[in-house]
Amino acid sequence: MPPLVLSVPDCRASYERMKAAGVEFTQEPVERYGSVDAVFAILPATAGR
Repeated sequence: MPPLVLSVPDCRASYERMKAAGVEFTQEPVERYGSVDAVFAILPATAGR
C-alpha cells in the first residue's frame, strides 16, 4: 500500500487527539529531518471492530 502523508500544524497534538479517538499508531511522534512525524496503522474497517 502506498504511504499516506498528512501535514498538520502540530504533529504531537494531532497524535494525542487521534490516539484518544482509537487510531492505532506503530510509532510515537519523533523529530527527524527537521520536522516531527508519527506512523499510524491503516487497518481494514472490519479488523477487530
